[in-house]
Amino acid sequence: VKEVHGRMFDGCSAIMKRDLRFNICELENSCQLNKDVPDLPARISQHITESLQYAASFWLPHLEQSNVDAKNAGKVFALLNSEKGLYWIEALSLMDAVERAIVILQDCARIFSVRPSSRDDMQ
Repeated sequence: VKEVHGRMFDGCSAIMKRDLRFNICELENSCQLNKDVPDLPARISQHITESLQYAASFWLPHLEQSNVDAKNAGKVFALLNSEKGLYWIEALSLMDAVERAIVILQDCARIFSVRPSSRDDMQ
């Protein structure tokens, strides 16, 4: 079971590394509230794939159920300590899941009490 979750975490990491980007839904106005974007559901369907939605939402549970080793901790640190971390929050915000980001960040603070040294996997 740990090995399967490890593969799922690796897959989630790879998808986020590949697909997260600035202004992922190509909004014309960044000052507009999500609720005021009339075609937001269509934009989400078009620009945030189901695999990215899953990866952004469930990478941490897969990590927790696998092996929280230095390599995986480095991947998490690299994600959260780069622009990809901001793009991850943007994607979750557009998906109306900011509360999920808050819980994940709180869980990361609990799991990773020491800052990992490897930063190269998600950059």
